[in-house]
Amino acid sequence: KARGQLRTKIESGEGTIPVKSSDGIQTWDGVLQGQRLLTMSCSDKIARWNIVGIQGSLLSAIIEPVYLHSIVLGSLLHPEHMYRAVCGRIEKSIQGLPPPYHLNKPRLALVTSAEPRNQAKAPNFGINWTIGDTELEVVNSLTGRTIGGQVSRITKQAFFDKYGFLMKNLPGMPNRKVTKDYGETKADVKDYQTAKQELFSAFKREDLGSWLKKPIEQDQFGLVE
Repeated sequence: KARGQLRTKIESGEGTIPVKSSDGIQTWDGVLQGQRLLTMSCSDKIARWNIVGIQGSLLSAIIEPVYLHSIVLGSLLHPEHMYRAVCGRIEKSIQGLPPPYHLNKPRLALVTSAEPRNQAKAPNFGINWTIGDTELEVVNSLTGRTIGGQVSRITKQAFFDKYGFLMKNLPGMPNRKVTKDYGETKADVKDYQTAKQELFSAFKREDLGSWLKKPIEQDQFGLVE
């Protein structure tokens, strides 16, 4: 019965649990008072990317959606379950997507020499790097800052600053104005927001639960002057 249900990660632990209708709206006040901050599971996020793309709402104002071509698992690939998790569970109910948004169906594969699964707790750090970077960045996943205590280059603030720079400097942009507020700027990208709402509706039509949003306060900040 729980197959395909939207799930949230267990904070400071391993695994996921189904979203409960009682979870409701999350607020920073609630989190500061001890409520658990709920985050959607990895497979739910990938299913979302297979509708709206991985570029996010800001870049959607500049480019068409960017979709995953393939997903490779290190171990324990079950093709039927994997397909259902990343796109199959909503393929019959998704509708009304504004072009060029569509349901992406990535190729699924297993590595040729799978390592045995390590059941140990995941490490408390993440590493990011892209072509062109002079060095990789190691982020402490408990604090969100780099291991040197600096602000990470993959924060929302950093991405918003880069977006502001692009809008100011790219040739041929019809509207160079960037509103001060990050949340408002994202909301102004109408086609992306429509595609996202259609995704949420598809999950509801399949009786798979409601997507939990993070506290709105996290998007209430502006560009650095």
